[in-house]
Amino acid sequence: MALIAMTGCETLENTDTRSTLSPQATRRAAQVVSEGAPGRFAGNGHGRSMVPIYAEGTVVVIQSTDYNKLEKGMVVAYQDKFGAVVVHQLLEKQGSAWIAKGFGNDMIDREPVTRKNLLGVVYATFTPNQAPAK
Repeated sequence: MALIAMTGCETLENTDTRSTLSPQATRRAAQVVSEGAPGRFAGNGHGRSMVPIYAEGTVVVIQSTDYNKLEKGMVVAYQDKFGAVVVHQLLEKQGSAWIAKGFGNDMIDREPVTRKNLLGVVYATFTPNQAPAK
């Protein structure tokens, strides 16, 4: 597993790291990690709510977890009331639910993370190569 985590990145002189993996190789690497233990699944990220931490097209591996083990700052996946999977960071616990927000969002999520809608925590991420920003 360490080999997979280290493959696909090059360190540039300014310590910037960029993926050298194609989108297909990124998806395959995430699939290998997701099959490494029960309770894991991989999915493609879409949108800009987690920029600058996760770029568009980042593939995340989610690991199911006990709701009682959640902590402030964890990045979790949950299913919203429309059935979409949302991957955002936990900000604070209010009562029995967690308030979450995307790194790139100004506002908190409309729905809290609950015991019923939690899918798991982000276990690993894989970002495909990106064209330099212009």
